Amino acid sequence: YERLYWYQSHIWFHYINQNFKFCYKYAYQWVELFEKDYPEMININTSLYLKGVHYLLNSLFQLWQYDRFMTVLNRLENFSPKHSNNNIEALLFLYRYHHRINRYFMEGNFTTGILIVPQLSEQVEKNTHRLDHHRILLFYYKIACMYFGAGKIDKAIDYLNLIINKENPNFREDIQCFARLLNLMAHYDLGNADLLPYQVKSLYRFLRKMK
Repeated sequence: YERLYWYQSHIWFHYINQNFKFCYKYAYQWVELFEKDYPEMININTSLYLKGVHYLLNSLFQLWQYDRFMTVLNRLENFSPKHSNNNIEALLFLYRYHHRINRYFMEGNFTTGILIVPQLSEQVEKNTHRLDHHRILLFYYKIACMYFGAGKIDKAIDYLNLIINKENPNFREDIQCFARLLNLMAHYDLGNADLLPYQVKSLYRFLRKMK
């Protein structure tokens, strides 16, 4: 546990500084600690093992290391916990879908990617009590990006509106900002010239408020 917390601390520090090479280094050591040094701990503390795999995949995605990413993703997809509970099931659902979407982003394969959206949306609705608002907003934004990439602009706007119309616009301002920017691009692509002046002013006000 001392080594594990050491790796965690380094990952959080380097993630804040956007130094993903070092995030990868310590996430790799985190996963190796379970898989090579203490394999019995995978079944004893499955949630911490899965979080390590999640950080490793996030680092590889940020570094755009597709082959390594796919190797780790396949391990996550095929992972079967010896002892399961609601928390572990929620983490598996969250991490698998999160990184499946990232895979389609890396491949630029948005048309195939949107095929998983109906199932994902259904699961999000069923698991709202187990997913925090941050995770749900992130899923909505990633789904909107996939629809935009696949040329399904109207569907992208539907999911962007789920973010923009949130009651608390100050929550996750980064996602709110990106959603509004993508929304402006979507309306431009659709040729909605009558809506663009309002969209530009709305985005400008939001950006000024964010400073």
